[in-house]
Amino acid sequence: MKIIMLSTDRRIAEPGSAVRARMEAYGDFLGELHIILFSPASSSLKNPEKISPKAWLYPTNSFSRWLYVRDAVWISRSILNSFSRAERSEFVVSCQDPFETGLVGKRLKRLFGIRLHIQVHTDIAASDFRKSFKNKARLIIARGVLAVADRVRAVSKTAALSLEKYYGVSASRIDVLPIFVDVLAIKNGLEQSPDISLKYQQFEKKVLSVSRLEKEKDLDTFISVADILYKKDPSIGFIIVGDGRDRTRLNRRVKLLGLEKNVVFAFWQNDPLPYFKMADIFLLTSRYEGYGLALIEAAAAGLPIVTTRVGIASELFTSGQSALICNVADAKCLAHSAGVLLNDQKMKAKLVAESSKLLSGFPAWEDYKKNYKDSLEKSFRQDL
Repeated sequence: MKIIMLSTDRRIAEPGSAVRARMEAYGDFLGELHIILFSPASSSLKNPEKISPKAWLYPTNSFSRWLYVRDAVWISRSILNSFSRAERSEFVVSCQDPFETGLVGKRLKRLFGIRLHIQVHTDIAASDFRKSFKNKARLIIARGVLAVADRVRAVSKTAALSLEKYYGVSASRIDVLPIFVDVLAIKNGLEQSPDISLKYQQFEKKVLSVSRLEKEKDLDTFISVADILYKKDPSIGFIIVGDGRDRTRLNRRVKLLGLEKNVVFAFWQNDPLPYFKMADIFLLTSRYEGYGLALIEAAAAGLPIVTTRVGIASELFTSGQSALICNVADAKCLAHSAGVLLNDQKMKAKLVAESSKLLSGFPAWEDYKKNYKDSLEKSFRQDL
């Protein structure tokens, strides 16, 4: 089997990043991997690069984001045309989403007749996802892409059910395969992580968010929670690890509320484990998630969790047992739940113990690789 993978994750271009290491490993066990990365001309990666014995990375180096699809198709065609017709029959194109990368995959399937494998990492049926004009246009693309996909990988049962209900994708074409989290590595890494508590010694209690600063992550609600709790206890600190397009606006709102001493933007960290180690509780305020990777990382790090009812939150956790779960944008519920956890050590210990039990059933890396490869190989089967 040979794979062309379409991706928008620019961390693949960063030597030493966890994402790049995963791609290198994929090349070793999948057979042959050609990764086409949507990237701007200003990107540091300019030329194709062999990142492992069986994996190659090709940046699109596009002069405009509107040219990503065109450039990715051109690079993919060049790769496929370098193989014979018989060899091309061994290819499957795997797309990171059913939107722009999916559009490339659909085009390649039509041009070369190769198999199409689509990954769905978000709940594309979520009402909040549908609000923006850009996402409405993407959903039109998704409907056409999913209709011709040979196989679809959903990262959660919630996302899989949405695909069946709203997009007519039969359950027989869907594999539910969560994002791999190395739970043991997180637990071991905590012990070796530096202690950064002195950096935030002005706070008696610390609430952590690890999130991209984007609309769907709803850090506005996180700030509203901070505002509510600060008025009750000004010794609480709220640390946001992440970066994104909403950074300037969120910073401005924090200053308008007079919270700049208590809400700290720690920006993006290649290794967030020291922050997990330092915090008292983890708070996720997203409006929608396909999965919710940060929840699993927080649970693996032994942090009690307060979260909105998104992604894997209601699939894996039980409110009051292994996490405290509130409705989307319900700042009062989230603030109350966070306040309870900050002051109730028994409740904290209970949630941590229960969430740790849940993680014991997560697949090991070898099992995950097997399941991922199986999903790709099923793209070739006509009896499913």
